[in-house]
Amino acid sequence: MKKIYLVEDSPLQRDRLLTLIGGISNACIVGHATTVNAAIADIAVSPPDIVLLDLGLHDGSGFEVLRELRGRGAPTQFQLLSNLSNEA
Repeated sequence: MKKIYLVEDSPLQRDRLLTLIGGISNACIVGHATTVNAAIADIAVSPPDIVLLDLGLHDGSGFEVLRELRGRGAPTQFQLLSNLSNEA
């Protein structure tokens, strides 16, 4: 069973991802955060197997979470998410 932690500040996106992941038989959500500091604190205490990490958080960037936890040597796989679009 893969332990997944979700970092997403959009309630709509978070609920959709929680529902989607909840339907995967070999995965379980072990927690979620909406801010940079909450994500760092939670993940540092109990590192999951995978972190689904939104790049654009209201209080900063998902890159801040990634840099901090990678600097601590967290044995976690990070998957970066973004729902931002660029105008062509």
